[in-house]
Amino acid sequence: MPGMKPIILFLLTSSLLIFSCSEGHQDLANDTPVEFCVERDLRQEEFNRVFYEIIDLGEKEVWGTNEFTEEEFDEFKIPFWRKTWRKNSPREGFIDSMIFTRSPGCPEDGLFTYKQMFDKDWLKVVNLVEVNQKMEGTDGLLTRFTLEKYHRVWFFAGKEVYILTNPDGEQYISLTRSTQRETDTANLPDGWVLTPYTIKKDMIIDLFGVLDVLRGDNEDSYQGPLASDFDIKEYTQ
Repeated sequence: MPGMKPIILFLLTSSLLIFSCSEGHQDLANDTPVEFCVERDLRQEEFNRVFYEIIDLGEKEVWGTNEFTEEEFDEFKIPFWRKTWRKNSPREGFIDSMIFTRSPGCPEDGLFTYKQMFDKDWLKVVNLVEVNQKMEGTDGLLTRFTLEKYHRVWFFAGKEVYILTNPDGEQYISLTRSTQRETDTANLPDGWVLTPYTIKKDMIIDLFGVLDVLRGDNEDSYQGPLASDFDIKEYTQ
């Protein structure tokens, strides 16, 4: 698909999770207290840097940081005793810019939850609700992840975006897809339609609160449902 750039996002939802063992990294998760819902002035440019994430399936949390280089994160290994922790895998992204407006569980925007791990500052970005659930009525072709996050994304004019629509008319938007997919084309259930659109003006999508991420059989992912009054034609005409 055109208009794509390789990035690593901590958008849990459609990632292939990689389990790693540890060598030589200081695990500070138990030694450093969590700072819950503290106020920090996070600028948008901080989120536009490459982020990397750890997924804690035991606590159902996702933590992200931009304090690695790509090479450092490739070499980084999770301690073997962290049995429920995973590294997120590389994704190709469609979005042009993004910001998290708060950490899940915080009462208002501008409040974030942090902790120090492996000599890095980590931001809590997602609470997991359900993981890897097969969706009824999709013949096993779609897997659902349900999560809580407060994520604003930008698509700039000229971008090609992809909208997945279910038989009830609910719409889901593609933010990333796996770099390890074997085919560009997902097999979709009956009644589901994937449509590409080239937008003519900038588009902002707010993915706030509890939402679903749907993953296809080729590891492409779609997030939503979008607001009921969302109309892609407003951006294509």
